[in-house]
Amino acid sequence: MAIVTRTGKGSKLTIAEMDGNINTLASASLVDGVYTITSGSRTDSITALASGSIEIKSFSAGDGSVTAETLAFSPTSFEEDIIVADTYTGIQPTGGVGTGLTVTVVVNPLLVITSVTITAGGTGYKVGNEISIATSELGADPSNESTTYTLTDGDLNLDQQQRILMTPTGISMPDLPTSDPRVAGQLYNATGALKISLGE
Repeated sequence: MAIVTRTGKGSKLTIAEMDGNINTLASASLVDGVYTITSGSRTDSITALASGSIEIKSFSAGDGSVTAETLAFSPTSFEEDIIVADTYTGIQPTGGVGTGLTVTVVVNPLLVITSVTITAGGTGYKVGNEISIATSELGADPSNESTTYTLTDGDLNLDQQQRILMTPTGISMPDLPTSDPRVAGQLYNATGALKISLGE
């Protein structure tokens, strides 16, 4: 008997169909078998291993866009170049392997950069990419200096994966975040202690 599914949103399985699905799965004989569901950039799978272990995995492909609201570029003031107090829009930092990142930079009357706000996250950036803004973009002439920032995993939309491994000897979740994700109800590993996030 084949597994019964629904493709229409809100369409529910009958009790008989659910019973049939359970019976089908219970009688299945898999050797390193994989059941996969793919939707857009997300792939979910259940893998039954010949060892008797089961792996449940959810994987979502990231596009490398910058998802942070602001970035702390440094330095914020300059010894040689004289930048001009203003709000600079449409600035595209250089460097890194991605494209399309656009920011707004605010320079205060003391000629200090007070904020760099993301207006377009671009795509294709990697952890460790150093991006920079030349002082010429901030009114300096001549321009010999720049302000830089190195992207971290917290700044980017990266590949994400969570797994639950069930073996004859126990259950493990090796991909849990190691800091509070600030999503209510989500588990995380706080230095070996399993905790539940309370959200923002």
